Amino acid sequence: MNDPFGGWVYWDRLDSNYLETVELTRGASTSVFGDRAMGGTISIFSPTEKQQHIWADVMRGNQGTGDLSAAYSNLWGHWGFSVHSRAFTTDGYYIVPQNIRGKVDNQANVRFATGDVHLDYLGEKDRLSLHFDVLAEERHNGTQLTHNSTSLGTIGVNYTHSWTSDQVSVIGYHTQEQFHSTYSSVSANRNTETLTAKQTVPVMDTGGAAYWKHHAERWNTIVAQTQTMCMPLAPTIRIARTSLRPAAALWWNMASSDKAISRSARPASSLESGMSSPVSVGKRF
Repeated sequence: MNDPFGGWVYWDRLDSNYLETVELTRGASTSVFGDRAMGGTISIFSPTEKQQHIWADVMRGNQGTGDLSAAYSNLWGHWGFSVHSRAFTTDGYYIVPQNIRGKVDNQANVRFATGDVHLDYLGEKDRLSLHFDVLAEERHNGTQLTHNSTSLGTIGVNYTHSWTSDQVSVIGYHTQEQFHSTYSSVSANRNTETLTAKQTVPVMDTGGAAYWKHHAERWNTIVAQTQTMCMPLAPTIRIARTSLRPAAALWWNMASSDKAISRSARPASSLESGMSSPVSVGKRF
């Protein structure tokens, strides 16, 4: 779930009303999930498939807020299928006090749509899960010229085989993302605004892991081997006004730093708050 570009988590990819279990594991015992998971992990599980199950949820609120979710699942023998989608919109709020608000200020808002599809084989000893999810999100950041957007898609596979006291799991995934953002300079009276930079960052993230678990009467063992690759595909930064050279130089340094972080990121990257807590999403077998 951690973003391959910035390490943050797009929580809107998850529908809080359509979750089965959330597990929080604290401490360095979770180090099998990567060097940035020393503080713990958060595991989020979607509901298991049910026979001819249909679910829908609609919410409305002030500031033009609307939230619509729907899901369907079914079972055919050992096979299960589920599809889920969600759309959200809100007009948001002004981010500056009314007494200093100018012509360039508008409401900071967000609109997004998500969807995911799961196909699972639920055998007695063998479990196979294929999933695909997408996100399209647009955010206006409080002025006429500042906004950013994200579009991404992830496809993944998870295979597990169980014996009496042992279990082996193999996981693989591939993510492609486009991140766009604009930056501006606002006058002191907040009545004029000048575009200073545009940023476009395409990212491709591919990773995999293998786990072996052994269960005994008095002790359990987990061994993991992980291999991952994160590639920012030539970020594009356009400076709108060459007269703002100090700002341009500062932004270029920031972009170079982000690029370096993207190349070294792993699936178990930290949350935006700085806590070493990766987020994983899956089905409970």
